[in-house]
Order: sequence, then C-alpha cells, then structure tokens
Amino acid sequence: MSGLGEYLGSIVDRVIVDKTGLAGIYDMHLLYTPEDQAGKVNDNGVADAPPVIYQALREQLGLKLTPAKDPVTTIVVDQIHEPEAN
Repeated sequence: MSGLGEYLGSIVDRVIVDKTGLAGIYDMHLLYTPEDQAGKVNDNGVADAPPVIYQALREQLGLKLTPAKDPVTTIVVDQIHEPEAN
C-alpha cells in the first residue's frame, strides 16, 4: 500500500501517508480521469470518462483520501558549494 500512496501522491501533488494497516502486495486496476480533464466531452458529445481519482478510489478500491496533518520526513538544504579542485 505504501507504493500506492507514493503513486497517488504524485497525482494529487500531496504527501500520502498510508494508514490502512494493510501489508503485502496487491494487484490493483484503477480507472480515473485527471482532474484537469474531468467534465470534458468526447468526440461524440458524451462525457463518458471514468471518475476523478478521489471518487475512483472509493468506488473501485474502497479507499478514501482524508486530509490530515501528520509529521513527515523532510530534508532542508541550508547551503550548497561547488566542489574544490583536487
């Protein structure tokens, strides 16, 4: 599930913390429409695209993304210098 969290984090542009408690490897198939494409009409005038990621997670996998504040590991770079010649 941590791999799914990393993938979802890149989609929703947030840090996803896995609180499912599920361990192991799962084979999942998730159909969703990127949010910037949601509601657009296809060539024949029908909006038949899959749901946006939040709705797709609930409907297809039974998972829910819940906003929360949690401590996360961060790296702070105070300074950077070019290496000296040998």
